Amino acid sequence: NYSIQAQNWDIIKNKIDSLYHLDSSSQSDFIKANSMRSDSADYYNKKMHFVFQSNCSMAFELVKENTLPGLKEIGVDGTKKLWIVFQHCDSIPENQVTILEIMKKAVLRGNFPPKHYAYLYDRVNTGKGEKQLYGTQLMVKSLKSGYCSRPNKHPDIIDSLRISLGL
Repeated sequence: NYSIQAQNWDIIKNKIDSLYHLDSSSQSDFIKANSMRSDSADYYNKKMHFVFQSNCSMAFELVKENTLPGLKEIGVDGTKKLWIVFQHCDSIPENQVTILEIMKKAVLRGNFPPKHYAYLYDRVNTGKGEKQLYGTQLMVKSLKSGYCSRPNKHPDIIDSLRISLGL
């Protein structure tokens, strides 16, 4: 029985690896085309967002019966890759909200890295036009000065919140 479970987790890890590879390579292609001011940047942007949406749907299928594969099942590397795929589910916000709720339970059980929860929590909130809590989401301030943190709910306690989740 343990052998069958281990094989199933290996299959799931391989699926997550494939989704992550598609995610990162499509993002790389877009960044490269955009940095060269290429005419193909629009094509690669559309392709990247198509990959993000497809990946989100496929990764969402891995979440069966409100259970998220976590540290015990897919390890540190697997949870990071899965989180990145869910982080890019902006086009399906209801999936992100569902994953966030499930991820919170996994974090409380010690089976998912808390910092991934913090990033997704802020991503979901800023996607809804709300303020973030952990200061993980940035925005372009200006071309000269670069990035700054998006507005925060509790700027006076942000450092202690970040520390509590390993940020």
